[in-house]
Amino acid sequence: NDLFSVEEVRDWYIGQMHTPRVSVQEKIDGLTLALEYRNGKLFLGATRGDGDIGEVVTDNALTVRGVPSLLNIPENAGAAPENRLYVRAEAYMPVADYERVNEEQRQMGKKLFANPRNCAAGSLRVKDPAITKARNLGAISFAILASEGWEDVDTSICPRPGVSETDDLALLSILGFDVVTAYTCQGMDEIEAAIKKIGESRGNLPYWTDGAVIKTDEKSIQTGTIISTFFAIIVSGGCYFLGGFGRLFDTPAIYREDGSVIYDAIIPSMLSTLPDILVGIVIVLVLSASMSTLSSLVLTSSSTLTLDFLKDNIIKKMSEKKQLLCMRILLVFFIVCSVVLALFPPKSIAQFIAQLMGISWGALAGAFLAPFLYGLYWKGVTRAAVWASFACGIGITVSNMFFSYIASPINAGAIAMVLGLVVVPVVSLVTPKMDKKEVDGIFTCLEEQVMVDKKTALPKK
Repeated sequence: NDLFSVEEVRDWYIGQMHTPRVSVQEKIDGLTLALEYRNGKLFLGATRGDGDIGEVVTDNALTVRGVPSLLNIPENAGAAPENRLYVRAEAYMPVADYERVNEEQRQMGKKLFANPRNCAAGSLRVKDPAITKARNLGAISFAILASEGWEDVDTSICPRPGVSETDDLALLSILGFDVVTAYTCQGMDEIEAAIKKIGESRGNLPYWTDGAVIKTDEKSIQTGTIISTFFAIIVSGGCYFLGGFGRLFDTPAIYREDGSVIYDAIIPSMLSTLPDILVGIVIVLVLSASMSTLSSLVLTSSSTLTLDFLKDNIIKKMSEKKQLLCMRILLVFFIVCSVVLALFPPKSIAQFIAQLMGISWGALAGAFLAPFLYGLYWKGVTRAAVWASFACGIGITVSNMFFSYIASPINAGAIAMVLGLVVVPVVSLVTPKMDKKEVDGIFTCLEEQVMVDKKTALPKK
């Protein structure tokens, strides 16, 4: 994702919860080059193209400084005789050579290149490698995409690829590549210092850069993100179809004596017809889904309370370490609450769940729906009206839990939502208005003009 300020980076980093070690790297303004090495020799060089299909430029890549034709694999390192390495690099043209090439283009009456990146791209894609060599391109490698035959490498001699960004860059340097300038950081202070160094060095570099790249250093985190996403699709898809087709399942075991359906018996009855191995898989999936749901809830709750409620409101100066400590304390608290509810459930669990639903969406919707809707279209909403709506929404749903004057907790939430739609305009009419200049400034976003390119959706005949 693109971030444009240190504050945005800080929010992203704190949101990771585990405060990972990261690699902060220069973002070189060049042309992406994919390199494939087989048995230590350059086998293929290609441009990124459209992301799926690129152009083969192997012969030209061999003339680029920083792209070794043969890898300098240390003796006794343990790499298999038949090995592969897939490297991603950024080809660039030094600013001095860009100015020289443009002067040559001017003297020959040819079109000038707009910038060094365009010049590098054109130079790498020409058919004659001699032209590429004459233009003095360089390449800086920044990632190992994949590897084969490097699993048994002796890490006392050289790093094993795929463990971390730091190790990958160290290995690339050993093998003979020019590698990107990178800083391994732990904590926001180190990240901010690294970004500052990269920014200050821009004017002294022979090539253009256009920012900094921040990557989680441990590649297991990146792999885990992909695996967890795939797992989530399986679980959610399985639950969706299981619930949907459950209505088509029929067996005498799901009926009471009076002929009514026992809905809670449908899924257990369906599972009882499966082989033991599939039942075991379903149980593992359900437990995994339950644990992932619990973890996401406690993580979100602890970070939200810390960053949006305690920080700057209750605790004015809350350092990064204090924020993390507070989040961890809240994590333990929410997990303990979950364990207590599981070990000592209320007598009527169904009613308790309904009450929780009423609180979770009824109270929040009752508190904020009306101020949100009116605030979008009406400049007359006041602070007092917002607080009144909040008091009504929370007051009705919470008090109903203790006094049960509304039969259903869900109905209590619905009543709170409707009441908020009445309370907000009434209170706004009788309470002090907000500063007109401030409100007008907020609503100027609705008058902002945005220029867009007109595109033809269908080709002309």
